[in-house]
Amino acid sequence: MALAMSDELEELAFVNCNLEPGLLTTLGQKFQNLRKLELSYNDMLVDEEFISMLASCNSLNLRELRVRGCEGLTDASVVSMFKSCKQLETVDIMDCPGIGAEAVELFVLNCLQLGMFYVEESKVSDVSRSWSSKKFIVVAAF
Repeated sequence: MALAMSDELEELAFVNCNLEPGLLTTLGQKFQNLRKLELSYNDMLVDEEFISMLASCNSLNLRELRVRGCEGLTDASVVSMFKSCKQLETVDIMDCPGIGAEAVELFVLNCLQLGMFYVEESKVSDVSRSWSSKKFIVVAAF
């Protein structure tokens, strides 16, 4: 059904799902107008699959990305996000233990359109805090 609507689909959510390996990459190739993507709490989601999906889809249109609680993601996924998704405005990486403060700092420095960023307080450095203030980014740190 999703593939049949792929030209018109703007929002997609797979929350707390065990996604088959390769599924996101395949779907990513089909969704050219995707603006919001919710993949939170997917225990099976790992860097390789996530990065491949971002590279395969037209992630230039992606405005909102939520991967809260995806324990298999690391700093490599964050780097891929700001390299592949130039229009991101809202990002949620809360509860992703493989993502560290350095990746958060790089993300804040390099994500040009970012307006809202959800991340743990412990991962927000003084540099991140300063740059987010200068760039008018709301950092919701808990």
